[in-house]
Amino acid sequence: MDKAELERRVREGELFDGEDLGGLDLSGADLRGACFANTSFRSANLAGATLREATLTACDFANAALEGAKLRHTVALRSRFTMARLDRADLGAATWSDCDLTAASLAGAELVLATLTKACLDEATLAQADLERASLLECTLKGADLSGANLRRAALFRADLASARLVGARLQAAVLTEANLAGHVFAGADLSMAQLIDANVEGCDFERARLVQTNFKGANLRRARMAGAEATNAQFVKARLDEADLRAARLFQALFVEASAAGARFDECDLAQSIWHRAQCAGAVFRGSDLTYADFSNAILDGADLSGATMLRARLHRVKDAGAIYPLLRAGALGDDADLAEAELWWERHKTVWKGDSDA
Repeated sequence: MDKAELERRVREGELFDGEDLGGLDLSGADLRGACFANTSFRSANLAGATLREATLTACDFANAALEGAKLRHTVALRSRFTMARLDRADLGAATWSDCDLTAASLAGAELVLATLTKACLDEATLAQADLERASLLECTLKGADLSGANLRRAALFRADLASARLVGARLQAAVLTEANLAGHVFAGADLSMAQLIDANVEGCDFERARLVQTNFKGANLRRARMAGAEATNAQFVKARLDEADLRAARLFQALFVEASAAGARFDECDLAQSIWHRAQCAGAVFRGSDLTYADFSNAILDGADLSGATMLRARLHRVKDAGAIYPLLRAGALGDDADLAEAELWWERHKTVWKGDSDA
């Protein structure tokens, strides 16, 4: 079968099942809307071919040349693209499930609004690819190259990116929930409004990064470096920041509710109006920071160093602060609120009863 015959059969609406098209020169072929099942395209040349809205079920494109191919709105299921060359291909709004793209090259490819589910992208190249608003759901990306890729507003749920290359990747508003990013360097990068909920970013370098409204809820930030970061309105609720370095970071109105920050460094930070309810800050250093109107209600500050901090109207309601070092006269901070303390103590005495009633 040659290219002309294949194009004719596609135009006539023929369904292809079990065909062997391996090694054929199909460059520039018009195969839009085609339906292929169990068909081999191994080592075929499909460079510049049009497969728009094609359906590919259990097909084999291993080692195929698909540079510049038009694959927009394609649906691929259980198909193989191992070592395929898809550089500059258009996969916009494509839906691919359970596909194997191991060591495939998609450099400069367009995947805007594409959805890849349970795809294997290990050792794949996506350098400079456009993945804006794409969804990579439960995909494996071990050793993948995403350097310079556009991942704005992309969703990479549970992605293991620990060994992926992310240098220069654009991650504004990306959804990286439960992703593994341990050890990566994001110094100077812009991750504003990114969602890193329950992500593993242990030991990451965020120095001077832009983290405005970034959500680190429940994230592992142990030993992370965030010195000089711009993190206004960032969320660290229930995050683990033990031994993290946030010196000179701007954390205005940041939320640290129930966070763990034992031994963390917050020297010279802007922490005005930040919220620390029930946070664990034993041994943390706030030396010289601006804590104006910060709220440490019910926080643990045992052994913390707040010397030289500005604490005007900072709230220290029911804090535990054995061995803590404060500026002279706590620099205008507020102590316990007697009425609130009474209400909290009442609730602590009765919440077990209330829980028992609700269980019943």
